[in-house]
Amino acid sequence: GLSPARSSLLLGDGSPDGGVAFDSEGFFLSGKTRSKVSQKFGRDATVALLVNLDPASPNANTLSLFKDGKRVSQPQAIPESLKGKVLHPHVTYKNVSLQVNFGPEPLAPLPFKC
Repeated sequence: GLSPARSSLLLGDGSPDGGVAFDSEGFFLSGKTRSKVSQKFGRDATVALLVNLDPASPNANTLSLFKDGKRVSQPQAIPESLKGKVLHPHVTYKNVSLQVNFGPEPLAPLPFKC
């Protein structure tokens, strides 16, 4: 997910200044809201979070989840309270191993080019 500076260390804890995220059960978490928006993912999945801040895009100011290179959620709006703030990548996990990639090339090809 994404969170602003000085937010809670736990995504999805309901903090008013907290971030937004997708969880492994397919829910989108924003403040105290938890909405089922995608399929579950687990072991050996390559998951990507796409942040669209392009004002010319029809999906501007949204987040989308991709699993193994395929879209698994419709774009979810970034809450008004977070728009215009610096947002940091944020991962909360328990009892798992993970690999992160902030490089120029995705680990699984996406269906478009940025």
